[in-house]
Amino acid sequence: MGKIEYQFRDLFEPQYMDRFLEIYGLRRDKNLAGLEDILDHYKAKLVGVGGFWRSSGQYYFERVMIDKENYYEIVWGIKPSKNSIRQNSLNARQLSLDSIYPIVDQSCINREHLDKARRNREPIIVALYPAKVVRPRLYVIDGNHRVVSKYEDGEPFITGYILGPELHLPAMLTESHRTLYKIHYNYFKIASFIGGIITKSEMEKYLYPF
Repeated sequence: MGKIEYQFRDLFEPQYMDRFLEIYGLRRDKNLAGLEDILDHYKAKLVGVGGFWRSSGQYYFERVMIDKENYYEIVWGIKPSKNSIRQNSLNARQLSLDSIYPIVDQSCINREHLDKARRNREPIIVALYPAKVVRPRLYVIDGNHRVVSKYEDGEPFITGYILGPELHLPAMLTESHRTLYKIHYNYFKIASFIGGIITKSEMEKYLYPF
């Protein structure tokens, strides 16, 4: 069992938007009327966020860093991820190890497990994470040891599933995790509008309702 951790020290301050844009390599192109009210609304949603998560099976944990002082943690269950793949008849594909290997968190790799991983031919599971700060905007939520072992063996590809947010959101262990994800994602979409990357109608189309 683990505690749900997050810290949004600056995220809901209107002036932080320019810092957020800078993190993504953008700059302010326009303003959004009512931004302060929107941020206050999202901040209020954190009242229900917290507590603990528990899992009786395998899971993947990730601390999502917005910057050094703003972050939150997400936990996906492996079994729910596989259920989502099965229920949606998702097809596995060939993924470039040159692209996937750099996103593996090397601190979680136990090298004693690599020999076993070499023999594991089960497809890995990758979550598409649009609001991730650095590219590629992906997290390997199942199969990090398989990625490392096959990359070190010189294999060019690995078989895997890529889950869009609509498929990996249900695999998050709690509603609190999903709320934290949605706040970050909505903030990213608002920043994309303010930074001139998308139109206002595109922004409104993709925002999660709260």
